Amino acid sequence: EAAARAAEMANSTPRKRASSDGRSQASPPVPANSHVAEVPDIVKGIWSMESALARSVSYDIDLPQIHFQVELSSAPGDRLLVVGGDMTLGDWVPEKTTLELTTDDGKYPFWTGKWSPNESPADHQFKLVLVRKGGYLFWEELVNRSLFVSPMDDLTAQMKFNSPGLLVVNNPDTSTAASSGC
Repeated sequence: EAAARAAEMANSTPRKRASSDGRSQASPPVPANSHVAEVPDIVKGIWSMESALARSVSYDIDLPQIHFQVELSSAPGDRLLVVGGDMTLGDWVPEKTTLELTTDDGKYPFWTGKWSPNESPADHQFKLVLVRKGGYLFWEELVNRSLFVSPMDDLTAQMKFNSPGLLVVNNPDTSTAASSGC
């Protein structure tokens, strides 16, 4: 029986598949009577997204917590992003940032959000980016803002959109000091 199966595999036609660089490669031969299902492209895409998400998530419970509070009067439908040099802030690409600030009727014109930087101690550079309802990006017209973050910090960073200055306050129940620049 094993010899018959080996002969059947030797006589089967190898299938072609694309490699990651787009070139065609031969797949191992499959016996004619087997039922092999290809993984649909949509499932491959989901696996790819899940693995990318798993690489970007940190499970370190000692990460610092930075609470942003930004004053900005804007139009309904506008969005406010924090974009900077940290991977979680998009590496200066607004579409890649993980930090979008939010507001509502009760706290407007203040926008808030929470961020846990991947690196500390470190000086983090960032800017605020207003995304208008139609998709137009309006970057702050200031030098990069700077925020020094130490491990286990729990800070609130207060600022006004497109105005120099940054006030950093230690949140209660923490004893770590913080320093900041504009």
